[in-house]
Amino acid sequence: MFNFLKNAIFRGLVVLIPVVILYVTIRELLQLMVALATPIADLFPVGTFDHQKETEIIAALLVAGTALFARHTGVGETQPPGWENGWKTGL
Repeated sequence: MFNFLKNAIFRGLVVLIPVVILYVTIRELLQLMVALATPIADLFPVGTFDHQKETEIIAALLVAGTALFARHTGVGETQPPGWENGWKTGL
């Protein structure tokens, strides 16, 4: 009987600990995404997002839209073409 309880507790913890860690990680990432999207949302006119209750969804859309815009326009590409080849040959 003792072995059964010990195994049940151990196997339950093996399942519950990763689930709790995943939940905490997702919650923290959503808070970080809202913090990252707040300056982006401030660029829009006042009252644009006042009626939104799900700030996490708006934050995800703003961060993804900004990343796609930056990728499309080439913002942040400061290295000259072919800089990887020069760096790799120096090794």
